[in-house]
Amino acid sequence: MQALASQQLIFDLPADFSGNGLLFYGVYEATSGQGLYLNTRWVQPAGESITVVPGAPAYQPGDTVTLNISGSYQGKLIIEGADFAATVDVPGQSSVDFVLPAVLSSGPVRISYEDGGFQRTTRFDVKGPQVTVAGMKTAHPVIAAGAGAVVEARIISDRALDVAVTGHVLDGNNFAFPVPGATHSLVAGEQTLTMTVPIGTTTSGSVRLELALADAAQPDVVYVEAHRYFTIDAPVLQAIRTADGQVAMTDPREILLDWYSPSPRTVNVRVWLDGAPVSSGSVELTGGFQTTSTLLPPGLPAGSHAVYAEAEWGDGLTTHATSIINVLGVGDWRLFLPLNMR
Repeated sequence: MQALASQQLIFDLPADFSGNGLLFYGVYEATSGQGLYLNTRWVQPAGESITVVPGAPAYQPGDTVTLNISGSYQGKLIIEGADFAATVDVPGQSSVDFVLPAVLSSGPVRISYEDGGFQRTTRFDVKGPQVTVAGMKTAHPVIAAGAGAVVEARIISDRALDVAVTGHVLDGNNFAFPVPGATHSLVAGEQTLTMTVPIGTTTSGSVRLELALADAAQPDVVYVEAHRYFTIDAPVLQAIRTADGQVAMTDPREILLDWYSPSPRTVNVRVWLDGAPVSSGSVELTGGFQTTSTLLPPGLPAGSHAVYAEAEWGDGLTTHATSIINVLGVGDWRLFLPLNMR
């Protein structure tokens, strides 16, 4: 049809449309198929006796939202967004207004209310700042422990915005190591943020860097999150143990050291028993998981003893572990229980 200065397009929803969902619609050029107008709108089924409909499909942070109410409703409207929550009392009028917080991230806001004993919901969208992490990388895929990982994040923002960048490094055991926060001023358009993430010496292997960009003044309002995997190259002394959980005075007094190292290297190991040094020497780690052994001195008294081992590598970097071992006395018996596996 011929384009006019102003035109209204009306279309019917399918009869089996379930409602209470997000409807995608668009206008395309007939010949080329180029999208001229693309949008979404929340669609909800009419209630039994009460229906609440937002006055507009989307609002900006700080806007006044109008909720139109059909039917005689006296009760509360529960409003929930990603960054805020509110309750609005309705004493029976046909519409209510409330003001959105001035700082919000983009996303849907849900309004819940009761209608004839059923819980109903309606929604509208908040069009807050649009911030996207288009890519994130480290200068090197493998980072030495104790060094700093130089991270570059390509950011696209639809407006100038001050953001606080926070995050943590998550290792394979789900231990999180916080990343020092920093504030950056984004410009409208594309930019690259460069930051240095300090790498500790207590973890090794593949880790996940998770970053969040939040509002600098209200850090609980998060605009976007992103993550990147990289590898920390560091030997880790994971555990000190004995072959069966205890040693006897007549045993070879062997203790086992469990290691993990992404790459081969030599470490210098020292062992203390009850605070006194008992052995030292170098250990060749071949890369991957590995177990080595060392001997405790003879004639240990029966009872519990504290064992501490420390391995030095690199420029004064160390990894360590502690354990309690039990030494059997003369006449003590070892108890071995069968292990039934299904």
